[in-house]
Amino acid sequence: MAQHEVSVREEAADALLAREAEAVLAEGGPTVTMAELVADLFAEGADGEG
Repeated sequence: MAQHEVSVREEAADALLAREAEAVLAEGGPTVTMAELVADLFAEGADGEG
């Protein structure tokens, strides 16, 4: 796959995820800080899940 195709796909995925996140926030969904997200990722790895 050409680099341009990869970039286009990554941009489309980013846009999709952003729309999904905005929808969750509009419904009053939870938010987390980057520090909380990273801590959760490392906690999952320590449990052998991630």
